[in-house]
Amino acid sequence: MLDFTLIETGEEFEQFCEELLLKKGIEIISKPSRGPDYGVDILANVTVFDNLGIKEKQRVLIECKHFARSNRSVRESDIGNVIERAISTNCNKYLLITSTTVSSVISHQLEGISNNPSIPISATFWSKNDLDKMVYEFPDLKERYFIKTSQSNTALDLNIEPKINLGIHSHPDFTQELNSIIKIWNSKQHHVLFSIIRARRELETQLISSGSISEDEASSIANKMRDEAGFNPDDGIIQFCEKRLFGGPYYQLFASGTEHDEEPPNTATISLQFMRLLAENEKNKETTIHTMIIQSIIHVISTGIGLNAHDETRGCIMDFDDNMTDILVGLKNGPKYCNSCEKQILRMGAEFLLELAKSAREYLNSIQDTSKTLIRMELRDKRKEVSGDDYDFDIALSFAGEDRDKAELLANALKNKNVNVFYDAFQKAELWGQDLYSYLSDLYRLRAKYCVMFVSEHYSQKLWTNHERKSAQERAFKENQTYILPIRIDNTEIPGLLSTVGYLNWNNESVATIVKLIINKLKNDKTATNNV
Repeated sequence: MLDFTLIETGEEFEQFCEELLLKKGIEIISKPSRGPDYGVDILANVTVFDNLGIKEKQRVLIECKHFARSNRSVRESDIGNVIERAISTNCNKYLLITSTTVSSVISHQLEGISNNPSIPISATFWSKNDLDKMVYEFPDLKERYFIKTSQSNTALDLNIEPKINLGIHSHPDFTQELNSIIKIWNSKQHHVLFSIIRARRELETQLISSGSISEDEASSIANKMRDEAGFNPDDGIIQFCEKRLFGGPYYQLFASGTEHDEEPPNTATISLQFMRLLAENEKNKETTIHTMIIQSIIHVISTGIGLNAHDETRGCIMDFDDNMTDILVGLKNGPKYCNSCEKQILRMGAEFLLELAKSAREYLNSIQDTSKTLIRMELRDKRKEVSGDDYDFDIALSFAGEDRDKAELLANALKNKNVNVFYDAFQKAELWGQDLYSYLSDLYRLRAKYCVMFVSEHYSQKLWTNHERKSAQERAFKENQTYILPIRIDNTEIPGLLSTVGYLNWNNESVATIVKLIINKLKNDKTATNNV
């Protein structure tokens, strides 16, 4: 078996992939380049024969992922929206090349893309095992990349590979902000590899609903989230909770966690409820919350590698204080270590911590508008007071563009009845600038009480409606209760939507009747909840 850890950097792995493709007779259109590639490492042409034996060229988007040194699989968060990127680059095919393997989620996702006739691309991957077989056909390639001298082997002692795989819980109130700082951290250092983890609704609800939670309960939830995301048991995970976090002699904790030799290992929970209390009387409340979130992540990483917190207040990331006023001293300084901690970090050889703090300060100083996180938090608080639940919307509408006239009639009628409805035209400001693939996935999986789906021939053929449908069906499957409310415009069959599921027929119902039925369903849910 080839030792892919001998390829030292991602750029060198991309170069290796380019040479392998050329040797296999594949025409390279666009070569790897330095800097951000936005998920496009190589563009190529391949020659194929159609069913009639006619020769044609197809354009391929090729993405290269080199995780051999951390020995982890490629996850969903690593590749994002494959379909959107392939279409935007005019490609018929997508190929993922990895020096390890892919998670089962990615394997099924790529297989599903290829098997879905409504998606105009095919997708596949080459894993370490595939590359191993291919390289043996080309001895010169094997010698150049996988047979190193003793001098070059010595260079492997450099700390350029990730030592820590760390999943960060994608809290719905600040997913976009987390994505931004994580991209910066991953580009600035190579000791910690950050990834976003999205929790299923059941786990998410346990964390972001009101109440209290023990540190043991919180660690158990983090462990389940890590396992379901396809991480290794020893990988770290940091999650956020809205509950009062307590443990041991402490009624209220800022954060808690488990170490590598505890069960479950390497988990951390950060209390947003405590952050709200701290920021309540601050003039720049939203900036304070942002700083606390980022500073808490760095604090958790620091303690995880053995840097000790100190009781006295120094305005340092490692302050451990019992008084809120003391904690605020450090927050006003921004993510920063005191001189004593900096010296200890240098003695430990953990300079990457200084880079995390420095880049965090630069990021926080560059943010023009920090109000969105606070607005989302406050809106969710209001929804809890009114409805008693944690959903952002009562109803999310899913429809094809060709059926917008019908969706708009229903959306306006629901809005007039004070139903909190997600309809894209109502949320233009919120959608502007968002990663729509992630945003809509979270919306239909987590943020609505019900999904009203306009079933039609157009709906079955669209890429975005298929993405929305799969997210909604994932939620319905996991919760095993009513979530999707279909309205049939015609008799088109939708994958995964059983013919036995009750539906309304748009042509047989009035908008007023549909609105009345939706309101009754929402009222029945509240009654049932209140009777529990």
